[in-house]
Amino acid sequence: MRPKSYDNQLQALDSKVMNNLLRDPAFYAKIVYIYSIIKEINNTNERLQGHSLSITTLKPKVMECYNFLLSMIVRPEKLDFSTREFISINWNDVTLRNEWFLDSEDLFNYLLNEFSLQSFKVLKVLSPKQKEDVYTTITEFMAKVLTLFPKKINLNHKLFNLVDCIEMEGDYQITKDKFLELGKYFNVIDETNLEKFQKEIIKVLSNHRLKEFKRLAGGDTLKLWDLIGFKELELLQKLIVVVHSLPTTSASIEQSFSIMKLYKTEKRNRLQESTLESLMLIDDRYKGQKDIIISQSMIESYDEVRKILNERKII
Repeated sequence: MRPKSYDNQLQALDSKVMNNLLRDPAFYAKIVYIYSIIKEINNTNERLQGHSLSITTLKPKVMECYNFLLSMIVRPEKLDFSTREFISINWNDVTLRNEWFLDSEDLFNYLLNEFSLQSFKVLKVLSPKQKEDVYTTITEFMAKVLTLFPKKINLNHKLFNLVDCIEMEGDYQITKDKFLELGKYFNVIDETNLEKFQKEIIKVLSNHRLKEFKRLAGGDTLKLWDLIGFKELELLQKLIVVVHSLPTTSASIEQSFSIMKLYKTEKRNRLQESTLESLMLIDDRYKGQKDIIISQSMIESYDEVRKILNERKII
């Protein structure tokens, strides 16, 4: 084991080296730019990990981040291209980068004019050689970011581009086609009920109160479909339930396993599945609350369950 004094010396040395580097305006400019990109990606990641984010709001949040990344390096006249076109570009190709990326002067002017960050003011004191160095680092970094981001998020995934149909905000025919694709994807429909499913879609999209329901729902798709109701919409109901059950990430599932281990320990390994499930549901219901208010109905339910269990013991 290394002596503690050695670790302290190493930490002091690293700190000294870093302070010296930060005094270099070119290095500082690189750090400021890279930090702004990483911060936006991390903020998006935090939203994706949150339990409050539904599957229908996943795409807008991801695209908001992706569009920000593009705006930080791509020429304004190129930003109108579709996401599919951006994803297909080989950003590692220097020739393509020169065609799509802002040149150094435009990039630095954009950062100075569009951002209020005092940190970007350092760009004004850079020498031509330093500007070239900073620009090279930024373009290589952004080429990697724009290449990896769609792959990590999987922007090309079929489901990613279908689930927004339940908001019913787009073109009538496109929304209808997406509903059909989504129904097939989750095996809700087949040849035997396809016609019935189509009639249900037409009924919902033709509802004369749909605009009013959207206004009242305020962007909440669960509330929207509660307002619409599922009378004579048996197949659509199945599909909507499935879509709203989809997790945006695996974080909640991983957390559930961690919570389960708190209940089912080595000393409590004989817990029945139904008991464990009940404990997990209670935990999820009162997540984040310090105190659980015991109502009269809860006491009555407890007494009823205890009575049933005691009767089983007698039998």
